[in-house]
Amino acid sequence: MNPEPKHTGATAGRARLFVPLAFVLLFILTSSLPAQDAGRIKIADGEYLSRGQSGYNKDEKFRESWVLWRKGDGKFMVESDLQVEGTGKNQQVLHYSIQLSADMRLLEITTRAGENETLIELGAEEVRVKGRRGESTLKVPPRYDFYLPLPWCLGSFARRVPPIKSAGLPVMFVAADEQGPDSPMALTMLWGRVQWVGSEQVDAAGLRVDAEKYLVHLGPYPGVFIWLSKNGLMLASQNEENPEQRTETARFREYEKLPRLLRDPQQKPAN
Repeated sequence: MNPEPKHTGATAGRARLFVPLAFVLLFILTSSLPAQDAGRIKIADGEYLSRGQSGYNKDEKFRESWVLWRKGDGKFMVESDLQVEGTGKNQQVLHYSIQLSADMRLLEITTRAGENETLIELGAEEVRVKGRRGESTLKVPPRYDFYLPLPWCLGSFARRVPPIKSAGLPVMFVAADEQGPDSPMALTMLWGRVQWVGSEQVDAAGLRVDAEKYLVHLGPYPGVFIWLSKNGLMLASQNEENPEQRTETARFREYEKLPRLLRDPQQKPAN
């Protein structure tokens, strides 16, 4: 296995905060039965609550309400509203939707803040970001992920790795950085590593839930512990160095059983 390249210069000096890109993109939904809407079925809904994620204000809260749908073609879609509270300013809201494959790999991300909409297309050969500032593209290898500091994106990294003790799996991923107020996003290919830590229980929506714990190191960004349920949903995450920067499941309801997405130890990591 080839070691991932080291980061030097400007890359190594990038933002060390856990969720800086949430603000970058800010500038750029029940019955007891599955709900059906335009050929899709509601599988689950819930809410994440994050504290201190900007690194500046420990009382600052991010509240994210989400709905997971299964579409007619077997793929999934997440619709979410992310609110930033306690900043001393007016509340900011980021709406986003994520298209996921049948095994919940990222395919497409759309974010909207006010009148500004950004579309991130994760193709087999190219990543394309379109927004009011213009368009950016980057050629990519067959195996890669995309970094945004959002639960559904972070969970995608952890679902790559089987729950067995190892040195971890190297991953290539694309990150988007702001170049200036009127410039398109800059796309960069970076290296990271995902490692299974062990099985344990974690608090989620007032319950103790069995989970698999992972440690994710993504290039210049801080290491993140991620707890996944047995069916691959992210239950919690926490900054490796600062436990106060933590995201937890505040509410969860499942309408239809998800397939077991975490791989058995005998299976190889998916491409």
